[in-house]
Amino acid sequence: AAAAGTPAAPTAPAVAPPTAVMTRLVSPEGGADGAGARSAQIPIPAGVDDLYRHEQAAFESMREWKRARARELGFADPCIICHNRTLCELVRTLPEGPEELRRVWGMGPKRVQQHGALMLEALDPWRAELLAARAGFVASASAQMAAAAEVAAAPYRPRGSSVAEAEMEAEVEAVPEAVQVQPRKKRAAAAAAAPAPPPPPGGLRME
Repeated sequence: AAAAGTPAAPTAPAVAPPTAVMTRLVSPEGGADGAGARSAQIPIPAGVDDLYRHEQAAFESMREWKRARARELGFADPCIICHNRTLCELVRTLPEGPEELRRVWGMGPKRVQQHGALMLEALDPWRAELLAARAGFVASASAQMAAAAEVAAAPYRPRGSSVAEAEMEAEVEAVPEAVQVQPRKKRAAAAAAAPAPPPPPGGLRME
């Protein structure tokens, strides 16, 4: 416990974890999610491990800003400014103003008032690059989803079948039955004309 008369060092306020981290989605066009979010949606990251590769540099830049802001205000713990999880969500959702910033995890009214404008200013140099990368990511994901849907909608074929085999079966069915039977008759006649095999050596003799 701190000695009497000695002010306690500031600590990062506790932030209760959200109940559904990965169910909240963000529109590909940028900005926080809402009722108008588009069909191609991206999950909100719960931590650094959930960031995409193109978001890593922006996150590191925002973390350096957080540390510098903490030093400027005399805080030993940079998490007093915000948590790393908040920065992860920032580089994913790209909020454009205080209202959207307040919907980011860990950003209450007090933090938005004290650090919000500077936070958005630090994020601005990365905005265009992150939006461009997001557009490519969404396009790739949409193409994969379309390909998967096309495969799911394709007619069922038994195991081992193929389009080539199906075409061959159709060609055989189109051949007259007399032509199909002819090779079998030739094979039967050749087998009847062949000489009988010799008896095995040492076979039994009839006395």
